[in-house]
Amino acid sequence: LSAEITRYEIIDGQRRETAVVTLDLAAVLAGDSRQDIALKPFDFLNIQQISGWRDQATVELRGEVNFPGTYPIRPGETLAQVLERAGGLTPHAFAQGSVFLREDLREREQAEIDRLTARMERDLQALSLQAARSGALAAQAGVRSDVSLVMGESILQQLRSTEAVGRLAIDLPGIVEGFAQADIRLKDGDRLYVPELTE
Repeated sequence: LSAEITRYEIIDGQRRETAVVTLDLAAVLAGDSRQDIALKPFDFLNIQQISGWRDQATVELRGEVNFPGTYPIRPGETLAQVLERAGGLTPHAFAQGSVFLREDLREREQAEIDRLTARMERDLQALSLQAARSGALAAQAGVRSDVSLVMGESILQQLRSTEAVGRLAIDLPGIVEGFAQADIRLKDGDRLYVPELTE
C-alpha cells in the first residue's frame, strides 16, 4: 500500500526538475486529504507490487484423470505433483496416447510457420515474374513452370491454413510410475489430455 509520484516541472522555461512524492495508499483510501494529492499532466504514478506477486499460473488436465480441471501451480511444480493432486489417472486411461500442449511452444511453432509462409510467397512471386519476363524460356519449359507454380500455390494454401498446436512429447507412463527423469516442470497454460483406453 505504498506508491510514489514522479513529477516533472519546468523552472523558468530553462530547466527541468524532478520531484518524487511518496504516498501512503492506505491513508488515501481512508480519506486523508494530506495524502490524496491532485495529479498533474505528465505525472507518473508507480504503485509498488508485493514482492514475488504475479498472476496465478494454471494448467489444465482433461480426459481420464480422476479429478479433471484447471489447477493453479506453484513455481517449479511438476506434472507428477499436479497429477497426484488430481487423484491420478483413472483405470481406463490410455497414458501412451496422452497429448501434452505447451503455449510458448505453440507460439514458436506458429512464428516458424509464418516465416516459412512469407518466404514461400516471395519465392513464388519471383518464380512467377521470372516466367513472365522470359517468353522464350516460358515457351520451352512452359508446362514445367506452370506445374511448379500450381504446386507451389497448393503448398502455400496448406501452409496458410496450418495452425501450430505446441505438442510436446512426454513419457506419461514413466511419470505415473514415478521415474524422476521422465517428469517435467510445468509452465502457465500447459494442457494435458489423457484419452480413454479403447478395446
